[in-house]
Amino acid sequence: MKTGKGPIALSDEARDRVSEQLHARYVATIVGRLREVGTLDLAAADLPIRVVDRPIDDFRTDPSLDLARYVCDVLVNRATYLDERSFRLDFTESDFNLDDYILHGDAAEDDRPIVRLAGREGSMTVRSDGFRAAPYLALRDCCALSQLVEYAMRICSGAVDPRSLPLFQLECCLSDRFEQDWNRVAEAVRRRR
Repeated sequence: MKTGKGPIALSDEARDRVSEQLHARYVATIVGRLREVGTLDLAAADLPIRVVDRPIDDFRTDPSLDLARYVCDVLVNRATYLDERSFRLDFTESDFNLDDYILHGDAAEDDRPIVRLAGREGSMTVRSDGFRAAPYLALRDCCALSQLVEYAMRICSGAVDPRSLPLFQLECCLSDRFEQDWNRVAEAVRRRR
């Protein structure tokens, strides 16, 4: 359940360290689980995530760049183990627009399903040390993906009924795990200064 406490504000340098640590942690969690099974089919969850196709540093060095030109909101299809530091993420572009959801809140009240766009499949390699390189996943989405992988593993083990994926989506939306993770790592980074 959300507590309402947002992420701790940090300098750019400290924020980068926190982001890199969290990204590496989420990828390590996903890779560790995928090592057990090879590939996980995640399409039934209809998890929307954002893929950014331009290096993060470009947006800092050129503030005139419009992030919207370099993002694609997709639905996850499957994740496949590649090696100890990376996995392949297969996805399909969708009609979902995260900006509309955030700015207008329309998607929260809209009960229409998110549609996968036919013939618009793609894939990317996600590396534990690749947070800054394109393409990359938005950090909050990497957290949601790690939660989905953990949930899918519970389904594989028989601990969770596969028909409960809508419950996963609700839990993920109500979860403040990302903020908790951010604040825990941010505090550790602050203490090291």
